[in-house]
Amino acid sequence: MRRPSTPLLPLTFICAALLAGCATMGTYRADTRPPDPLPDGPTAYTVFLVGNTADLTSDAVLAQLRADAQEAGDASAVVFLGDTAPAGGPERIATALRGASSRIVLVPGDRDGDLGVVQRQLAEALGVEVEAPRDVEPVEIDLLESLRLVVLDTPTWLRGDASVDVASGVVDLEQLVEDRDDEQLIIVGHHPLRSNGASGGFETPLGGIATLGVGALLGPTVGTSAGDLAAPRYRKLRSALEEAFGEHERLVYAAAHDRSLQAFVRGVNGGRSLQTFLVSGSGGGDADATVGGYGATFAASRPGYWRLRYYPDGQLWAEAVAVDASGAADTVYREALSDEDPELAAATAPDVGVDTSPAAPVADQVTLTSDAGFETGPFSNDGLTRVAAGAGYRDAWRTPVAFEVLDLNTEAGGLTPLRRGGGNQTTSLRVEGSDGHVYDLRLLEKGGTGGLPAPLRSGFAGDLVLDLRSAALPYASVVTGELAESAGVIAPKARVVYVPDSPRLGRFRSEFGNRLALFEVRPDDDMSDLDGWEGVTDVISSGKLREELTEDQDHRVDQEAFFRARLLDLVIGDWDRHAGQWRWAAFEPVELDPTLTGDDATRGKIYQPVPRDRDWAFYDLGGLVQRALYQFDRRYQPFGPDYGSLVGLTNNSRGQDRRFMSRISYAGAMAIAEDLQSRLTDDAIDRAVAQMPREIEAVIGDEWRTALRGRRDA
Repeated sequence: MRRPSTPLLPLTFICAALLAGCATMGTYRADTRPPDPLPDGPTAYTVFLVGNTADLTSDAVLAQLRADAQEAGDASAVVFLGDTAPAGGPERIATALRGASSRIVLVPGDRDGDLGVVQRQLAEALGVEVEAPRDVEPVEIDLLESLRLVVLDTPTWLRGDASVDVASGVVDLEQLVEDRDDEQLIIVGHHPLRSNGASGGFETPLGGIATLGVGALLGPTVGTSAGDLAAPRYRKLRSALEEAFGEHERLVYAAAHDRSLQAFVRGVNGGRSLQTFLVSGSGGGDADATVGGYGATFAASRPGYWRLRYYPDGQLWAEAVAVDASGAADTVYREALSDEDPELAAATAPDVGVDTSPAAPVADQVTLTSDAGFETGPFSNDGLTRVAAGAGYRDAWRTPVAFEVLDLNTEAGGLTPLRRGGGNQTTSLRVEGSDGHVYDLRLLEKGGTGGLPAPLRSGFAGDLVLDLRSAALPYASVVTGELAESAGVIAPKARVVYVPDSPRLGRFRSEFGNRLALFEVRPDDDMSDLDGWEGVTDVISSGKLREELTEDQDHRVDQEAFFRARLLDLVIGDWDRHAGQWRWAAFEPVELDPTLTGDDATRGKIYQPVPRDRDWAFYDLGGLVQRALYQFDRRYQPFGPDYGSLVGLTNNSRGQDRRFMSRISYAGAMAIAEDLQSRLTDDAIDRAVAQMPREIEAVIGDEWRTALRGRRDA
């Protein structure tokens, strides 16, 4: 059947691209409310971020920075984000900063030449320590025990010299990020990963009128120079760095390159990443145009710098300081980037010991709907919603269920909160059991409006976006764990639980008490003492796996096991399988094949996949919205007995698939597929679907059984 033509789509795209390329010299704030006040009490450390001082046309910014740094004292650092030395040498910078006792860090820029010369001259002129790391490997600088600065040489990485092992640098960065997952990281490089300025393809206006050149059309999408975010090598670097950042939520990446001040704060106005991205490149006194929106929380075409305030309890606040030609300074934007660290703020959190346990035991069960919004909300009318977005799982969301009540006092020997997590969609709480394992509590109630501009979130558009949550169902994680066991794939099993209002939640009590959540163990290290994990004595991350494979050629991935796991992903329709969604269980060869003897029994380790995070399994978007989205993104398709677009189901993980399926022959693939078919019997599928609450099974059980059997047979 021919797809109907859509002549308006190209025209719409072109118009949008033209408008997107129009930048202004103003200041954009996603939220126009007055900024929140800073926390009470002194800061523990202050980091100043300034870039492109090589373009120095006025000393006003540096003069204000010196006054700011003098006030901050020794517990501060000034980080020059590349392109540092102006014409005539760095003496002009030294003159402007003289008298400040801050630590000085120079980040390599693409116009810096010999950074060592600049380092020596600045150190001699200022009489303070000046650091200028320039290495393909990330360089870590300890500011405080809980605050780390990491310097990246992005110009070297972007040049792509044959002698430069960028892959090794990225692996080292990923491992560093994972090793420091409980600390505040400020990662700095010259090149931004987000920008609404020139490197993002947005043109500078002329005489107050935006010019619509080639960059306006091509910059945001394909790039017109090597310095554009969309240029092929730059795009690969961005992807590699963001993958290396993983799930670290106390991470800020700051850069310069563009002469402006910008912020893309996680979870705010489309900040889909778990991290925050800053641009601070107008330290030379000049500024280029920027554009609002596109996930930015703030964008200003003004000279200035960023000031990061780190507090003893782990809070990190960012302030944009704009400086005019006369030297007048103004804090034009302020945002909290990181909440309190639970360990650092332990003194302010209620005791979670036995003395604060509830006086009376909680009930074993509680009955309520998963999300009453699908019953009484603005899109509860079935006629309207089925036309717009298909049936989805609205009936399941609004069906009352008798939920298990999680006993935080006895589960895993007693659960203690560690930290809050999550992005736009899901809010989670990481907890530690007395059994030594870490677990996740992921609230069933989803967000989703963070991708919209703030004024739209409370209107029709916000209601529509929230309604599209009905295409996903949290009980998918309950079913997939049982299917994985039948398929011979190592995977955690989730439970849907009711979290009571317990004092054990401490300062998270108001946010997580009396809420429904998915409860699941976080696979890590030795899991062998848990049911279903027998023999699994070492689980590592994807970043650690790549490091292990690089260091020892005898280490290898069990490609047959990985192919089996990927086939299971297709059966359940889970397309979100990037590297961060996997853990890896390590085995000695003899543990998997007892017939091996001699060196063959112990040579290298064999890693089997441990899939996790099944938010997108059984995703079932339909209606007019699905048809529109499917034109641009093949992931958005209904879930049923047929597979639909295999490109949509596999594109997200193609890089890892290519690496870890390289030795699978066609005959071997068919043998694994046939074995998987034999394992996923009708009884196995029935048993998996029956893991859902019986009230939900009565609504969608037959539908899922039919779909799973059809996909198995195919």
